[in-house]
Amino acid sequence: MPAIFVAVYLFIMRVVHSPYGQVLKAIRENEPRAISLGYQVDRYKLLAFVLSTAIAGLADGLKTLARGAAATLRLAKLIAASAA
Repeated sequence: MPAIFVAVYLFIMRVVHSPYGQVLKAIRENEPRAISLGYQVDRYKLLAFVLSTAIAGLADGLKTLARGAAATLRLAKLIAASAA
């Protein structure tokens, strides 16, 4: 599992320092300017969301493997809240 953590960390650092990461920084700093420069801001935001949810899902999967069981209490609360 430590190898997975290192791989994900290196992946995140690679993304942050890539041209894609620089565009995300530009969007964060001044979104109208990024739009005026011709970047498709919605696509960049969508990809950032997809990457973050994939990393969060991987983290939850690793937590489940480490503990040996999934956190069913949170799932039960979520189901009860959505049913109400």
